[in-house]
Amino acid sequence: MCQPTALSVTNAWAGPAMRRPLLRRQAITMMWINFSPNGLLIWRGGSSPGGSPGESLIVVPTLCVGSGSAAWDDAATICPWQIYLTYGDKEILARQFDCMKKYIGFITNTTKDKYLWTGGEHYEDWLGLDAPVGSYKGSSRADFIASAFYAYSTSLVVKAGKVLGEDVSCYEDLYRNIVETFRRTFTDYRTQTEHVLAVHFNLAEDPAKTADALADMVVSCGSRLQTGFVGTPYLLHVLSSYGHTDLAYTLLLRTEYPSWLYPVTKGATTVWEHWDGIMENGDFWSTDMNSFNHYAYGAVADWVYEEAAESIPWKRLPVLNG
Repeated sequence: MCQPTALSVTNAWAGPAMRRPLLRRQAITMMWINFSPNGLLIWRGGSSPGGSPGESLIVVPTLCVGSGSAAWDDAATICPWQIYLTYGDKEILARQFDCMKKYIGFITNTTKDKYLWTGGEHYEDWLGLDAPVGSYKGSSRADFIASAFYAYSTSLVVKAGKVLGEDVSCYEDLYRNIVETFRRTFTDYRTQTEHVLAVHFNLAEDPAKTADALADMVVSCGSRLQTGFVGTPYLLHVLSSYGHTDLAYTLLLRTEYPSWLYPVTKGATTVWEHWDGIMENGDFWSTDMNSFNHYAYGAVADWVYEEAAESIPWKRLPVLNG
């Protein structure tokens, strides 16, 4: 019988791990499978202090940091699925499948609105350049991001279950209801990140039109991205998948702020946490949270592998499209 079940996870932050493109890049270049099982084991048995059943930790092992944040916690579903896609190892899915289901159960049992993920505290589109003055969080709506990841993680449980031969009919029903409710609730997309998630997570009713609108938005900003930790990993994928590959390369090769190559003009040899960790006038963005060796925006390497190098081994595996 298929019945949704109702964990806490992630001293590695889960945020970068939840971004499938970054994990995929790491899986190719670092043979992640050699050490990932230990991290996933901690994840599977983890529980944030005082957390709800099924809640996913954001740091593994836990540093007593609260959880319940969309995208960061979704590493509970995204990591096992991407490791499977990269290496074809069903054992990873089998070990983590219960954890994946419990995570969906956590969202289902704590949301304020059925078939959406509303309420709670989220990191949102962290460090998005469209953030209000004084905020670390971009302007994309918290409920939009959370509900989009609710849909995406549920879809991964369905796919993983089918690979394992499990009955996932209840999760298929749940996914269908989430998508329908999402489309009724969020009838417009207001930021670059919202456009990106709607297309990449198959939530937009007209993905081509939405991708075109995204491209127009980027061009109208002077061919500048405004995305943060949530939107950036998928931005170039969406553009190139819908006829805007030239614009994707324009963003990739741009050297003016904000861009991946702007830090290089400041002498960087690593990826920064902020697009402007060192600002154009030479000042530091801040003296506290300002890492100059941060993996988040390095997720762009996945697009480089897939688009430029066409290195995509996961396309040979069954139950793809994830």
